[in-house]
Amino acid sequence: MPSYTAELTTVAPPESAFAYLAQFDNTVHWDPGVVAASPVAGPPALGAKFDLTLQLGGGTEVLRYEIVEYDPPHRVVLVADGRRFVSHDEIVVRPAEAGARITYTARLDLKGLMKIGAPFVARALRHAGDAAVAGLGRELSRPAH
Repeated sequence: MPSYTAELTTVAPPESAFAYLAQFDNTVHWDPGVVAASPVAGPPALGAKFDLTLQLGGGTEVLRYEIVEYDPPHRVVLVADGRRFVSHDEIVVRPAEAGARITYTARLDLKGLMKIGAPFVARALRHAGDAAVAGLGRELSRPAH
């Protein structure tokens, strides 16, 4: 199962960084692989849902993410069950000297024939993850956060 973990430190206060990340439709602002996002059910809380349209290969796929664990302002876990994989995203926010330390982990449980391509999917996940974390760093460095 391909996975990706990254850490970044931001000047944003931990509570602000957590609130921004738990509102998962904000992903469209920092992850270049997300072409559209919208909340589906409620504000960030256990059971809240968000639809994200992802650019995958030559097309797009809409994934419905649901918050399955919610411990503000420290940790949120979301799961999306798509056609090709199940995505598990965990975001942990800790205080840092001048802001917040964020650990983002994404794990994909591949389905069907996708399992054969696991090494290629892992490489693509690393590339996409690096781009997303760079975007998140830029977004959280803005004064609004």
